[in-house]
Amino acid sequence: MSDAEVMPGPTMMAAAEHVTLSRDMCAHTHDFAEISLVTAGSAEHFGEEGTALLSPGSLVMLGPSSWHSIASAKNLEMTNLYLSTRMLDLAAPVPAVVEAMRAVLSEISTLGSVTMRELSPADTAELSQTLSAFVHNPGTTVLAQLSGVYAILDRLVTICREETATAADPLRYEHATLPTNLLRLSPRISHAVSILHDRLEHSWSLASLAKEIAISPSQLTRGFRADLGMGPMSYLQQLRAERMAYLLRTTNLTVSAAGRAVGWSDPSYASRRFSKHWGLSPSWYLVRVQTGTAPVPEAERGDHLATLD
Repeated sequence: MSDAEVMPGPTMMAAAEHVTLSRDMCAHTHDFAEISLVTAGSAEHFGEEGTALLSPGSLVMLGPSSWHSIASAKNLEMTNLYLSTRMLDLAAPVPAVVEAMRAVLSEISTLGSVTMRELSPADTAELSQTLSAFVHNPGTTVLAQLSGVYAILDRLVTICREETATAADPLRYEHATLPTNLLRLSPRISHAVSILHDRLEHSWSLASLAKEIAISPSQLTRGFRADLGMGPMSYLQQLRAERMAYLLRTTNLTVSAAGRAVGWSDPSYASRRFSKHWGLSPSWYLVRVQTGTAPVPEAERGDHLATLD
C-alpha cells in the first residue's frame, strides 16, 4: 500500500480515517507509518512480532514496510493515522514538531517493526477525540497538517511516557505459529502486489502481470491463492473498488474520473464493478458516506471495509 492511496495529492503527508471491521483483513504492507487506536470491538492482530489481541485501548504503531493482518474481528472499530516518511523532511523548519514525531516514531523507526501498547480508558478517550478532529479536518496545506499531526503526536508522546512509567510490559504479543494465509507474502507475490498498488490504472491481465514478475500465469495464480486466498485478478478488482471508494470520499473527483484513476476507463463498467463490491452504486455510496451511514462491501454485507491493503 503506497502513500498515494491514503494521502492523495502532492501536499498531503498525513491522513486519518475511522475504520470498522467485522471480517478478516488480509496480510499487507505499506510504505508509510501507521498508528491505529482501537475504540471498540475485538480481533487478533498478526505482525512481525507474532499475534496479539486487540480490544478498546489497544494502540498499534507500525513502521514503514511493516507487514500485518487482522483476523477474528468482531465489530472492531479503530481510527488510523497514516504518516508519510516525507513528513520529517517537511517538518524540519519546525523543531517542536520534529521532536514530537521522533519521540513517537522512534518506536516504529525500524523497517517492518510493530509495537503495541494498552492505554487507559481516559487516555483512549482523549486520544480518540484528538484523532477524530484530524479525521474531520486534516487540513489542505502543509502547515495545517503539521498543526493537526503535532497535536496528535504531542498527546502520544505524553501517553507513551506515562504508560511506560506505569506498565511493566507495554507489549502484549504472544509468539505463535501463524496461519499460512496470514504469513508474510512470498517475495514474488509481494512484488506483484506492490506493482498493482503502484500502477493500479494500468490495463492488467493475468498474462501481463505474470510477465512483469517473470513467472507463469499458473504460478502467479497459485501464489496469490496461497498467500492471499484469492486469484490475482480478483485481488485487482477488489483493490480498485477500495481505492475508488477512497477517492470518492476524500477528493472532489467525479465518479468517471475516480474510475479512470483506478484503471476502469469505461464509466458503466466502473459503476458495475463498484456496485458488485459495495452493494450500491458509486453515487449512492457518496450519499451514504455523506450522511454517516457508509455501506459495507459484498463480502462482508450484513456484518466493513473488506480487505484494506
